[in-house]
Amino acid sequence: MKAAATSKSISSSCFTLHNYGQSSTSVGFSPNFDYLCVGTSNSHIDIWSCSGNTLRTLKPSTELAALDLNQIKSMDDIFENGDGFMKRLIGHSGAISAVKMNRDSSAVLSASFDCSVRLWSSITFSCLSSYKSHAFPVWDADLSPLGHYFVSASADRTCRVWNLDYSYPVRVYGGHLSDVDSVKFHPNGCYFASGSSDKTCRLWDVYTGDCVRLFRGHSKPISALSFSKNGKLMAAGDFSGNVHVYDIGEGKLLWKTDFDATPRSVLSLDFSYDDRILSVSFSDCSLNSFYTEDFNRKPVDFYTKQTPIYCLNYSPRDVLMCAGPFCPA
Repeated sequence: MKAAATSKSISSSCFTLHNYGQSSTSVGFSPNFDYLCVGTSNSHIDIWSCSGNTLRTLKPSTELAALDLNQIKSMDDIFENGDGFMKRLIGHSGAISAVKMNRDSSAVLSASFDCSVRLWSSITFSCLSSYKSHAFPVWDADLSPLGHYFVSASADRTCRVWNLDYSYPVRVYGGHLSDVDSVKFHPNGCYFASGSSDKTCRLWDVYTGDCVRLFRGHSKPISALSFSKNGKLMAAGDFSGNVHVYDIGEGKLLWKTDFDATPRSVLSLDFSYDDRILSVSFSDCSLNSFYTEDFNRKPVDFYTKQTPIYCLNYSPRDVLMCAGPFCPA
C-alpha cells in the first residue's frame, strides 16, 4: 500500500493499493483514519494500518486468565507484539461488496455476495457475528452514527435494519422495484437513504418504516449516496456518471450534472466538514470537487491515471482521504 499527498486548491491524501487490481471490490477508512479495510472478490477482507504502527492482537484468553491484575501497568500488557501492518479476515464465501468500521474503530462490518453481513473485531481480528436474512446478495451496508444499528441493501429489493446484538432484522423496508444498490444513514441516525436499480432514491424513517421522500430523475441505477454534515442535502451518483443533489427538507432537486457523453460511473462521494465542497470519484480514475455555494462554478479536477478511487472521505480537518487499487491497463 502506498500513500501519496496531492496539493491543489483542496488538500488531499491518496492511498494506492498495490497487488490487488480488479480483485479489490470495496474499500473503507476507519473514522479516525488509522485503518484501511479492503474487501476482495476472493471473499476475504484485509485490514491495513495507516498510522505507521503495526497491528496488535489481544492475547489469547488462556494467557489473559494467567495475568496478575496487579502487575498490569498499561493496555500494552494485554496485547501481543505487533507482527505486521496487515491482518486478513476470512469467513465469507462470496465476494465482499462493502466494508465499514464503527465509530471507535473496534469493529468492521462487511457485506457479501454470499447473502450475509458479518461483524468482525479489530482487536482480536475474528468474526463476532453473522447476520443472515437476505435471500440474495447484499450489495451495501452502513452503520448508524448512533451506534448499535446498521442497515443492509440487497438484490432482494429490500433494505433491512439490524441491531448488532441480534441475528435477525428489526425491520424490513420494501418499496423499490429492483435491486437496492446503496444505503446511507442520515447524520442524525433517524433516517437512511437507499438507492436502487429502479433509478430512484428513497429516504426512510428508521423507527416507523415509512418512506418519507422519493427522488426520481436518474437515467441509470444509483451507485453511491452521501449526506451533507448538516443533514440538509443529499447527493446521489449513478452509473451514468451523473450526480444529483437534493434538498431533503423540501424534497426537490437542487442541481445535477450532465455527463451523459462520458462512459463512466460514480464510485464514491462525500461532503466536506464545512459542507462547502462535494467531492466525487469516477470509474475513469478521475475526481471532481464541486462548490456547494455555486454548483455551476468550475470544479477542481484530479486524475490518478490508473487508480480508480473506490472510497473518499473528508477528515475533520477537511483533508480529502482517498483510496483505490492500482489497475494497470
